[in-house]
Amino acid sequence: MKILINNMSNYFKAALLLGTITLVSCEKRLDIAPTASIADNLALNTEGDVLVTLIGAYDGAQSAAAYGGDIMVLNDLVGNSTNINFTGTFAGLSDAYQTQMVSDNGFARDTWAACYNTINRCNNVLTAVAKVTSSTTKRNSVEGEALMLRASMYFELVKLYAKFVGDGDYATNPGVPLVLTPTGNVTDANYPARATVKAVYDQVIADLVKAETLLPNSNGNYVSKWAAAAQLSRVYLMVKDYANARDAANRVITGSGKSLAANFGSNWFTFINNAGGTPGEYLFSLKVTAQDGTNSQNTYFGRNVGIAGTAGRSDCKIRLTHINAYETGDFRKGYFTLSGGNYYTNKHLDRFGDVAIIRLAEMF
Repeated sequence: MKILINNMSNYFKAALLLGTITLVSCEKRLDIAPTASIADNLALNTEGDVLVTLIGAYDGAQSAAAYGGDIMVLNDLVGNSTNINFTGTFAGLSDAYQTQMVSDNGFARDTWAACYNTINRCNNVLTAVAKVTSSTTKRNSVEGEALMLRASMYFELVKLYAKFVGDGDYATNPGVPLVLTPTGNVTDANYPARATVKAVYDQVIADLVKAETLLPNSNGNYVSKWAAAAQLSRVYLMVKDYANARDAANRVITGSGKSLAANFGSNWFTFINNAGGTPGEYLFSLKVTAQDGTNSQNTYFGRNVGIAGTAGRSDCKIRLTHINAYETGDFRKGYFTLSGGNYYTNKHLDRFGDVAIIRLAEMF
């Protein structure tokens, strides 16, 4: 399944503009710098500039239109009509659910823009990473984080906006534009053609392979070596390179020090159950707090069950065919609730906490 966007040039231009930096200075009068360009003398000149821009890349990835949840919701709606019944009123999501996309679909536009916004921030970091001079370890981590985030955005873009590997010839099928250098000034030259699906996957793999070698084993709330290896396993699986997918997954299983949660429920309600702490099984996740971040999975799959911190629109119901697919005794079946004649998942009731991108369980 795929989302087709026919008129992406304006969306792409907007995405590139969003990724630029605007600086304003004031002396006796207000001097406003051009908003569509970055002057060479105002670019990333210090380690602090680079680190702030890297945080901006995480912020871009965290946006609602990207890993804040819309990417996951769009994938669920496009590929799971036999498991999910979407009853919401958002026309853009309804189009995705019915696989009847139009060129001005707002959700598709915003996800495209958010991903390229994040990519441009990563490109700015990668171009200026030599300015990180406090230590080689720090410079390697910064480079690895930017590569991991850029690869993840391209991975999501090529899955949503191009044909899957196996649907025709992926060496010639159009993928998405590959932009690997910062875009500071938007001109006609900034309308790159779509690279092939294979070229996009090749770039994603190259970025992740390098990121895995650069990143530390542990990196706090930021991506680590094991997050890169786990994402790499996913990518190899998508391109049907099963041996490398297995090997990358095994590296995570044996080297990350993580273990499967003894209580499946501890992977969910992360704010309510874990006081906002990241579940031990998570390899890659993004924080959502009352001050920052959005969880679109909560917005569309969640609902208020009378417990403080729960919320949601209840737009996505779970079909009985999905419920019946679980064997008797499968504890996962206990994470669905029948209410008002409809089944709902209980995994996304929590407004806050972590948005899980990759869990250890996916590596098995």
